[in-house]
Amino acid sequence: MTNKPWKAEYWPMLIEELIKDNKKEKDNQHNLPNLYDYSGRISFTLGLKPPKKNAKNPYAHRYLYISTPEIMQKILDNWDNLTQHHTNIKRRMKYIESKYLARIIYRKRKEEFDALVAEANS
Repeated sequence: MTNKPWKAEYWPMLIEELIKDNKKEKDNQHNLPNLYDYSGRISFTLGLKPPKKNAKNPYAHRYLYISTPEIMQKILDNWDNLTQHHTNIKRRMKYIESKYLARIIYRKRKEEFDALVAEANS
């Protein structure tokens, strides 16, 4: 049984929205959610490439920036393998949810409604 929040299905779309806003502000790292990956377990679990090759553990001691919707989708796909990090991930996404979630849900439901109207009118 997974304890993934209902908002998690929108997280990749939230990251896309944040990236769009960052491009407008010309600041690519502004408010991107990040996780401190002390042991490198998150990066290794997600299958991300390590940043350095000369370290004893190339995955250790780095921040993992959730900078693309694909990384967020990998986190959601591996949710059950990241049980120690659930609280941290939820905490990092809370600010973004409060800023963009209503807009994303509205847009998604409007698209579904428009498709339903188009189907009814044809």
